Amino acid sequence: MNKIKERLESISLQTHSWIATAMALMGFLFMWIGKESGEGYLWAFIVGLILVIITLIYCLVVFRCPHCGSLLGTRTIPEYCPHCGKKLKN
Repeated sequence: MNKIKERLESISLQTHSWIATAMALMGFLFMWIGKESGEGYLWAFIVGLILVIITLIYCLVVFRCPHCGSLLGTRTIPEYCPHCGKKLKN
C-alpha cells in the first residue's frame, strides 16, 4: 500500500488531472453508448457509471495537499495550498 501511495505522490497534479479527465470522459462515453443502444447494452451503462464513481473517488484521494491533507478543489490546480499556504509541487 505504501508503494502505491508513493507512486501517486510522485506523479504531478497536472498529470493526475489529465488521468481523471480521461477516466470521466470514458465513463460518460460508456454511459451514453449504454443509454442510446438499448437494453442489450445495459452493461455499457453500468461500466460507465462505475468508471465515473471510481473517478470521483480518485479525485478525492489524489487532489489533496501533501502537507495538511485538505482538498485542493476541482477547478484549477493552485500553486499554494488554500488552507495551509505551503507551496505545492506541480
